[in-house]
Amino acid sequence: MKSLPAFSRRRIALVSTLCAALIGTSGPTHAALSAGALAIVGYNDNASESSGSDSFALVATETLTAGEVVYITNNGWNNTDRKFEGADITGAAGAGAEDLVMLTINSTILAGTVIKSTETLSGAVSWTTSGAIPMPIGGSGSFSELNLKWNYSDPTGPLSFGDEIYIFQASSTENPLLNVSRFIYALDFGDNGSGNWYDPQGLNGQGFSQGGNIPDGTVSTNPLLGSGVYITVPTISDQTNGDPNDNTAVGLDSSVEYFNGTFALDLTNQDVIDLQTSTGTKEEWLALINNTGHWSSASSIFDNTGAFAGGLNFTGVPEPTRALLLALGAALGMFRRRRQ
Repeated sequence: MKSLPAFSRRRIALVSTLCAALIGTSGPTHAALSAGALAIVGYNDNASESSGSDSFALVATETLTAGEVVYITNNGWNNTDRKFEGADITGAAGAGAEDLVMLTINSTILAGTVIKSTETLSGAVSWTTSGAIPMPIGGSGSFSELNLKWNYSDPTGPLSFGDEIYIFQASSTENPLLNVSRFIYALDFGDNGSGNWYDPQGLNGQGFSQGGNIPDGTVSTNPLLGSGVYITVPTISDQTNGDPNDNTAVGLDSSVEYFNGTFALDLTNQDVIDLQTSTGTKEEWLALINNTGHWSSASSIFDNTGAFAGGLNFTGVPEPTRALLLALGAALGMFRRRRQ
């Protein structure tokens, strides 16, 4: 068999190496999410306190890679205690005072994809809403679907509070509520007239503690030793309070006491339609989502059809397959030119 010239063998080896590298790097790489990488775009709090469960919807504002694990809870965050309410290392405290859900990303999720808590996107994501939460000796707790409204047998009266939803990542799968490594997003919807979460937590007129803070980034490392033992983690901020950078926290109760039923990004709002048509960046979509004027109970992300059937339209969303083919084409073109 006639052997190829040395330069040809080198070019083939180069192309083969490049192909292997491209194929290897086209797959997901594991990295922590940034603030606002997931945003809450809707919720339904119609389930009763005694039965049923509530649902919510998220949107990816950047590409999510396989292996990422995030947690969603409706426990209020307390900046004084530097932990989620009810979270502890002993007793039945693994889920805190309320509920904890785990979301696992199984395959690449592109920016703009809507992830509903009732769907798995053909296996691209997994929801853990039952089973034991890993805990140290002496602790227990179970994952459960979020129950977003405290009815307390009084669905529209003074004992019907709103709630919060926090998205965060943890440094350990053991007792994640007490191992927060970064905050991704947070939503507040109503605190029954006591002020929204931008205010410190307090007691309502009935004497019940309610509400939650926007996390300040200090996290208790051992609640048994008090709030003086803590670490600082990446956190979120609120543009309404004057921080123009992150815009990853929104409160819906600026003018009314609580929002019952289904509330979500209003797909009939002209600003939403315009950004969907022109495509938007992560920052533009977050600014739009976090404006309460773009939320409605009439038409929402839960009904995404037509122009919104594929999710939200983000600028420059990568197409891994197309990018790989273009790179391979360029490499083969270089190979041909050197042979001539």
